[in-house]
Amino acid sequence: MDTTTLLSCSPPTITQQTKEHQQHQQYSNSTAIKPTICKLDKNNSYFTASATVNQFMDLFHKLPALLKCPVCHNDLMGPVTLSCGYTVCQACIPAPRQGQYYQQSNLQQQQPIFLCPVLQCQYTTHLFGRAQESCIDSVVQSLCLMFHYSSSSSSSVMTGTMATINNNNTISQQQINNLMECYQCHGTFHQPTTTHCGHVYCRLCLLQLKLNGEACPKCQRPLPRYNYIQNQAAQNRILVTVLELMESSSPSLSFYRPRQQQQQQSMTNMYGIPMFVTGLVILPYQHARIPVYMSNHIQMLRRSTFTSSQHNALCLPVVHRGRPNLSQFGTLVEIISVEHQQNPNGSTAVILEVRGRERFSTNCVDYEDRNMQDLSILLSDISFVPESLSATNTIPTNTSTTNTPGTSTDTIHPQQSSQQRIQELTSQVHMFIEEIAAAPPLENVSAIHTSTFGLLGPLWFETMERIHGKLPSRDEPAALTWWTAVILPVSGAERYALLRTIHLQDRLELVLSWIKQLDGQWKRWRQAAVNTVAAAIQPQSHQ
Repeated sequence: MDTTTLLSCSPPTITQQTKEHQQHQQYSNSTAIKPTICKLDKNNSYFTASATVNQFMDLFHKLPALLKCPVCHNDLMGPVTLSCGYTVCQACIPAPRQGQYYQQSNLQQQQPIFLCPVLQCQYTTHLFGRAQESCIDSVVQSLCLMFHYSSSSSSSVMTGTMATINNNNTISQQQINNLMECYQCHGTFHQPTTTHCGHVYCRLCLLQLKLNGEACPKCQRPLPRYNYIQNQAAQNRILVTVLELMESSSPSLSFYRPRQQQQQQSMTNMYGIPMFVTGLVILPYQHARIPVYMSNHIQMLRRSTFTSSQHNALCLPVVHRGRPNLSQFGTLVEIISVEHQQNPNGSTAVILEVRGRERFSTNCVDYEDRNMQDLSILLSDISFVPESLSATNTIPTNTSTTNTPGTSTDTIHPQQSSQQRIQELTSQVHMFIEEIAAAPPLENVSAIHTSTFGLLGPLWFETMERIHGKLPSRDEPAALTWWTAVILPVSGAERYALLRTIHLQDRLELVLSWIKQLDGQWKRWRQAAVNTVAAAIQPQSHQ
């Protein structure tokens, strides 16, 4: 159960930012983080050359400017990272204005207005935990303590021998390296996000935790809603800058790269991937809701979900359960929203809102333990299908041309003619969508006509764009094909036929055949209605 509160923000002014910050006290040596000597062999030594030492010293000297409060401009004390990504002193956070409220559109109760103390903040809402408590950012706090301990002995370091410098730098680098490690995935932070409880995780790790319905692994407090993390959560600005400085100061340190990027540099082929099997045929660009009720299906969902650095989201390889065998094509979908519902029997159901990204083909389908009944252990090698114009990149042309004097016949290249054909098909599909989405003509508003012009109207079109995104232009034939197939009333078998059609020209022709079929059906239905009305009116006119 979520216990977070989203408070509206008013744009701050300089006069509104009263300096409520108390006098900072010096950190005591008892609370400072003591360095730990790391025993590293020659191959694993972090800093062995003087150039590398100088690079780290440059990074070390840039830390003080980062660890400043943007409100009072002093050293951070009790650092609290707000949901806008800025880190301020705990004493610099103003209390929500209880005398002023705003009405949320989706909530009945009023919420007090929170005035963000950071002038540069552009966020209109901020997220807080229960009772708007301010929790110290554990990673930024450790950076502050570590820097204070190191800076207190900086004079001895700078005047010591090179061996002393190497030793101190190795310790500091190891400490920073440990702080930049995600507690959940044990890799270097990727898009570090601080929760309202003060702990930091990779953004995609937070999404994975929320999908599984888990709380914060460190303190067991509830995490924000999945939608908030997906759409509104801001990265920790200090930690993002520290990571950038670490990479720029020493490009040779490849272990600072996010683990998700290391694992998924190539999205062309994936091997032994657990599949999520469903009764839906989901196309690219399609928005769909997938209810997951059974416990074995929830297990299948958790095993099939993976983090995609390419799409910067949690993704799910979805295949349709064909008869008698598994479908050979599927769609990689992005998880947009997650809802956890409590069933009457006490079990938990998961409602997913997903968006199709790209299609893939399955190979070497296998089941662990050969248990054909347990769908949660279905494995497959998948290959993402690249876009292809046509099978032969050519179309039949009329060779019987007449040449007149003074003119010459241009040679039509196969690829050029294929592109021209694709442009023609794209224009026809786009024109049909515009026709059925237009408002019906006013002069025929009371008459029964057989044209598809204004068939569904602008309200329907606005709804489709709100659900599935804007109508792609004529310059995006592939996207237009998928978008049109999603909004047309066709069966799942027809959609799967489109999904398995490799070439773009063939897919456009298939979608256009659906359009012509729909147009013909509509005209026949309208003509039948006209004939019925005419037959009913004719006897009355003879009386």
